[in-house]
Amino acid sequence: MFKRLLVPVDYSDVSRAAIGAALKVASTMDAEIWLLSLEEGLETDIKERIISAPDDTVVEDRISQGERALVDAASLEAERWAGVGKPLPFVPIQTRVTGGQWVEVILGMVDELQVDLVVIGTHGRDKG
Repeated sequence: MFKRLLVPVDYSDVSRAAIGAALKVASTMDAEIWLLSLEEGLETDIKERIISAPDDTVVEDRISQGERALVDAASLEAERWAGVGKPLPFVPIQTRVTGGQWVEVILGMVDELQVDLVVIGTHGRDKG
């Protein structure tokens, strides 16, 4: 049984589909979802602002904006389920907006939050 799901989101169609799938799984298992978004350059901005402008809210504003976008994406997917006659029960959603490399951040969150399932979309690109 899954209690904590992680969904990395890049706002592509496949990541939105992953949100929808995670909502369905979480709703049947009484689980919570963590939505993750990586903002390019955010790590660097945080380090620079701490030194140069510690009272500046630019980074905090970026994070808040990203968190709202994640919640909006989840709401849209829940509405899509309802629109096809399959409304889902409430699913607790947490968000995290950070910088870094996808693989490192995802693995770090899996460990930190004791994630049971990562739901991630693929663009189906073949590197071979």
